[in-house]
Amino acid sequence: MHKGFSRKLSAVILVLLVFGCFIGLICRKYQPFTHYSFDLEGAELHGASLEEEGILAEGEAGEDVIHLSGISLREGSYTLSVEYEAGQDTSVSVYPDNDLSFELALPSQGDTASRQFSLDKPTDRGKLSIHHAGGRLLIKEISLDSERAFFRDGWFLILLQLLLALFCILLIWKWEMFDAEKRKAYALLALSSIMVSIPAFLSVVYYGGDTRGHLLRIEGIASGLLDGQYPVVIAPNYANEFGELVFLYPNLFLYPAGILVSLGASMLLAYQVTVCIVNAASVMIMYGSALSVTGSRKKALACGIIYAFEPIRVSNMYFYGSGLGDGIAMVFIPLMIAGIYHIVQGDRRKWPLLAFGFSGVLESHVLTMAICSLFLLLISILFLKKLVVEKRLISLGKAGVMILLMNAGFLAVFIRYYFSGWDRGFLQWGDFYSLAMNLKRMFTSAQSLFLILLMGIALFLLWRGFSKKEGNWRIAAAFTACCAVWYLMGTFLFPWKILFSLSEAIRDLVGMFQFPSRGHVLCAPLIILTVSLLAGEEEAFRAWAGRAVLSVLCILLSYSTVYEAYQYFQRGPLLRDEIWGNYNNRIELDYVPQGTSEESIERDVGRVSEEDAVESLSYRKKGTHIDYSYIAEKPGIIADLPLLYYDGYRAVDEAGRAVNLYKGDGGHIFAELLGDGRMHELHVWFQLEKGYRILYGLSLLLSAVFVIKCLVFSKTKDAAGMRAEGDHL
Repeated sequence: MHKGFSRKLSAVILVLLVFGCFIGLICRKYQPFTHYSFDLEGAELHGASLEEEGILAEGEAGEDVIHLSGISLREGSYTLSVEYEAGQDTSVSVYPDNDLSFELALPSQGDTASRQFSLDKPTDRGKLSIHHAGGRLLIKEISLDSERAFFRDGWFLILLQLLLALFCILLIWKWEMFDAEKRKAYALLALSSIMVSIPAFLSVVYYGGDTRGHLLRIEGIASGLLDGQYPVVIAPNYANEFGELVFLYPNLFLYPAGILVSLGASMLLAYQVTVCIVNAASVMIMYGSALSVTGSRKKALACGIIYAFEPIRVSNMYFYGSGLGDGIAMVFIPLMIAGIYHIVQGDRRKWPLLAFGFSGVLESHVLTMAICSLFLLLISILFLKKLVVEKRLISLGKAGVMILLMNAGFLAVFIRYYFSGWDRGFLQWGDFYSLAMNLKRMFTSAQSLFLILLMGIALFLLWRGFSKKEGNWRIAAAFTACCAVWYLMGTFLFPWKILFSLSEAIRDLVGMFQFPSRGHVLCAPLIILTVSLLAGEEEAFRAWAGRAVLSVLCILLSYSTVYEAYQYFQRGPLLRDEIWGNYNNRIELDYVPQGTSEESIERDVGRVSEEDAVESLSYRKKGTHIDYSYIAEKPGIIADLPLLYYDGYRAVDEAGRAVNLYKGDGGHIFAELLGDGRMHELHVWFQLEKGYRILYGLSLLLSAVFVIKCLVFSKTKDAAGMRAEGDHL
């Protein structure tokens, strides 16, 4: 006992020393800084060039030769400084935020110019442009000084290290609970999670197809929380700060990142931490799901490692940049598959797996949820007789009821705003069929080759077990068939053109999915679990054959991972550092009211229908909140507010009386001013009704209670089983 305690104590001391070193490195690298110099290599240049001494523009006058955009700052006071040499007087146009702008003069006789400004809210859209008045203009340095630290990343990283150290200490103290096989499995899974997350450890985020959108979603949650919303329905930073409906794209699992940003962490840190968590969760949940359906730790370990480096998942996380959308959904798909397997074939008491898995998909990505719903419906129909005869339909019903209860709040708000008159045209792609995978891509793409290889293995195993048709054969055959159909739907072989010719409704419905290979996010985990189910049914593979298949699979996964990483690093930087991101450089229009266009939200200031008849005394906009004081000389004057109209906006005057709001031109909010020649105030804000907020909170509380109950019940059951086994021995 004493010897075991000494080993544990030594291990704990080693952990504390290791994490102490990590914390020391963090303290050194992430020291709070109040001075920041822009990396001029990231500037957008027009008629200028980057030289060793700075940015140089010569010759005739140009309008804006240097642009810096996408500057992210917290609320507070700042000083902008420019070190330069100028042959003629010129200036810098500075736009710290939509509601603030000023000119910073650069006199020809000077060498440094500075200007103070303040922000009363965080911004992710700061920008500046330097004019060239002719002659020689050299910009040596552009810097910002803040009265307080720009970001608090170091503190959050230290807290994360302390939590990891505590977890490791608890693991050491409970080490006897794990046998050698478990220890090996957990170590390999942790190593796989770390390896696949290496791109997220860098101090830069590169462009991905959807990375901008997901960064905006995190920013939207942060700004929505600071706006006082719960849950966040309108993202105040969207649509040139007109505020856009974002609830139709589920955001539940991005709240931790949004909270980090709202508390002072940089977007860079929030995004990187989230990517690492998604990778680790994907690996561990696949491992647990495979262990549940196969009962083999070795098969589960293989599934977890394969899923870590699976080409479709890795592409979503990095190159395509959709890791915080359908990438999060792919975390929960294995759990959903394990749940429907147990309801149909295995232990029907494990129906909560389906409830957890499908709820996770639902709260992550609506289109993936629709794909998974079709899959579950098809499996239920195929095995309806079995579900009824063996009374498994009750377990399916329990899972369905729990899904509705856990997501009642989300579904209530979602349904309300889905039918609220938003313009679906922005989300429909007209070239759906042209994006289908052609023959060349089918046999050269790593994503396609992976699915073809595993489907081939599954078909071989099904063929070898055809005469028996026992055990998992039937459900594995159904899983393989579903995978094949979903795979073909992403290729030119599927008869999309024929279906489109039959009905325009089909074309419009399918157009919401944007591109045919959406279903491949289901194919990948489905075929991995299917092969793991079949591999132990009978001795179809000899030892050499199994090793050969694993070798080919490892080569394919290694090639895919290296290729995807190479492609990712070839992209330009999106977030260069904590301050300088360029993810909000264009208007994002997804769920806007009908009649909204980019032109209608280019100008983000309020206006009145008759300016000569209104005296504007004060105006302030912060998020969805507008405070406006005015004197209107006559009734009937309309205020056109820089907010997009959605149900849930409220308005009152200085006496607390309700003011009617309605949808005006360009999707804007219109309000009628009181025209009696006296001073009045107009206060506008967004707030979801109390009933919806209560229902949303109760749903989250129920989900937490249900998860804890299932975990405790599972551990109690396992402990009882171990005691019974010991008594038997």
